[in-house]
Amino acid sequence: MLRIMTLSIAGLLFTASALAADPPTGMWRGWLDRPTGETPFLFELAHEGDEWSGWLINEPNRTTIPRVTWDGTELVLDISHYDSVLRAKPNAAGDQWDGTWRKRINADKWVEMAFHAKPG
Repeated sequence: MLRIMTLSIAGLLFTASALAADPPTGMWRGWLDRPTGETPFLFELAHEGDEWSGWLINEPNRTTIPRVTWDGTELVLDISHYDSVLRAKPNAAGDQWDGTWRKRINADKWVEMAFHAKPG
């Protein structure tokens, strides 16, 4: 019984340490790795209680990101009006977030590119 309890406690500690800190709020610089080079863009994140919100920034315009989620390991920006999704996790160094951008180009086909972002 003691051995099982020790393993369970160790598992809980590992799970808690595997979760990253919340993504920083405020402005971010994001970019897509396109075959022709980087395509940069700005976005903003806000967090209040359990709710996340975000905006794509193209001054002077701010477009609401309809769904922003953070599950403790992955940030997801679901931009349904552009039929696209950005997913990212913090890299090992903690200095940027890396992931993918997916965009539906027809009913059964998606385009995918590497996505990166840095807060600030």
